[in-house]
Amino acid sequence: GNVYKIPLAIDIYLNNQAQRKEVVIDKQIQTSSFSVNSEPQLINVDAEKAVLAVKHESKTMQEYIFQYQNAPLFLDRYEAVTKLESLKNEKAARGILIKALDDKNWYIRQTALKFVPSLYPDEKNQVYDKIKSMALTDERSYVRAEAVTVLRSVYPEKDNKDIFNTTANDKAYSVKRATLGNKPNNVLIAP
Repeated sequence: GNVYKIPLAIDIYLNNQAQRKEVVIDKQIQTSSFSVNSEPQLINVDAEKAVLAVKHESKTMQEYIFQYQNAPLFLDRYEAVTKLESLKNEKAARGILIKALDDKNWYIRQTALKFVPSLYPDEKNQVYDKIKSMALTDERSYVRAEAVTVLRSVYPEKDNKDIFNTTANDKAYSVKRATLGNKPNNVLIAP
């Protein structure tokens, strides 16, 4: 008999519109197929991100780019950003990683900052002012701290003294610590 019945939403994107297909997984090995008029831009399995499972997919870079730009959930964008990191030698993938610096979710912004060292020199120059702004004004301290770390490690030749003077007085310990470079000999005494 069937051990489980797992409802699963699958969004098939055609002409920038998602068509929702509902299936129920009730076998260990199961195949579902759907007729469409043209090649889909994206097939988003578990579109609601409701199934607790390890998912293995083979998507192209263009599909991950489309997913970042069009799929509605945080997990859709996060999955796309982390997958595009492995394609960071491709200009289009780096473009999405740069765009993710402005994502509405703080965790994706923080994740995108970790990819800045992989950018090409002209792209690093392009995002420098954005990273300075993030270090000073991002609403989340984790993002500010990561931006400070990027400024210290990727832009040591730039004059960041004014930024570091400001971030050294940030209310968040993580930002202060990043400003000092996480060196064990640097001691912060909270006021």
